[in-house]
Amino acid sequence: MTEAQIAAFQAASLSKPEAVNLLMLGLFTSAMLLWCAWSLLVAWQGVCRQRLSWQGFGAVVARSVLLVLVSFWLVLS
Repeated sequence: MTEAQIAAFQAASLSKPEAVNLLMLGLFTSAMLLWCAWSLLVAWQGVCRQRLSWQGFGAVVARSVLLVLVSFWLVLS
């Protein structure tokens, strides 16, 4: 961004672009981790209620971890 664009952004939002970027990355990270925890909890409940096999639970864990790692790699790099 040019100096004029940064000045206009700061005048309109009363914050620096780096702070907004950090806030968005933090919100994305927390949403992904909450979703991962929720999906693992639901899968664990399925295993406890014998509606999901251990093999299915492993697949859910692997997919969740892979999705979180790939999305963090794409967004946070």
